[in-house]
Amino acid sequence: MFLTRLLQSAAYQYLSVIIAIVLLGIPAAAQDRAFELWAGDVIAVSGQQNIEFPIYMRNTSDTIVGVQFWLIMSNPDLVEFTFDSIITEGMLLENWGYTISSLGGQNHDFYIVAGAGDPPSYPDAILPQDGSIPLLKIMADAYTVPDTLTDSVAVQHFIVENLSHFCFADKYGNSVGIRIDTVPDTSWWECTVWADPPNEEICLNWERISAPPADSFSIEDIVVSSLDTTIARVTDGSMIVLPCGDANCDRSVNLLDILEFIDVLYGQGKDDQFELLPAADANGDGQVNLLDILFLIDHLYGDPPGPPPICPGVY
Repeated sequence: MFLTRLLQSAAYQYLSVIIAIVLLGIPAAAQDRAFELWAGDVIAVSGQQNIEFPIYMRNTSDTIVGVQFWLIMSNPDLVEFTFDSIITEGMLLENWGYTISSLGGQNHDFYIVAGAGDPPSYPDAILPQDGSIPLLKIMADAYTVPDTLTDSVAVQHFIVENLSHFCFADKYGNSVGIRIDTVPDTSWWECTVWADPPNEEICLNWERISAPPADSFSIEDIVVSSLDTTIARVTDGSMIVLPCGDANCDRSVNLLDILEFIDVLYGQGKDDQFELLPAADANGDGQVNLLDILFLIDHLYGDPPGPPPICPGVY
């Protein structure tokens, strides 16, 4: 009986070691993050107003009571954010208090600070959830851009390099997904006034300089915050601005768009997702059908040419 228990114990320890090795072998990137923030990818039409740009958050373990982030647009020639309002109804930030602004002052960046109510109850706190519901939707307007514009993509970049504008706080005041490190910091010093002989080795006034050569240096520990990528992930989004009638998304309106319409509506390329493309509704009646094909044919080949495409939401 003792030998049986001994063998069972040995087998259990061996199995435990194997399991531990397997678990340690899983890359951190392959494991789900406890916190994720990401922006949606949106297709808009040149001149379209009131574009809804969704922001999502997934928090699997922490309850979130405070939100702060800064989003900057990479291509200011395409789109600008609007600050009359944001959409929070039915979103995670519903009933939250918030302030929004453009820190750059040109409406090409979006900054928000929001809270879930008064402590300690935080009545509208965001409990752990899977990110299926948007955190909020930001509003934006697309400029009227020429068909010759080659760069029609605006990346929406979250600023996490400067954490003074990034914080998702739990009910204990901790910033979720942020790592705090203590690192050595070297300062370089130059002596601008030396004592008279025989004390010429004594400096009477030190000035800090950016780099050597220097007369002296000092090292002190400083606290540095950064995004902990082992438990948190932040992903940028994008907005593509297409000319109205650009059914094949090649950033121009021509015969290829007519052929794309025919293939999608009546050929082998039929796809319900096509009807969600705002640029496909060339005549602006809220539907994608044969009338849009006829509208484009008249515009491109009519004598005289028909009116240019005007998609819904374009003013």
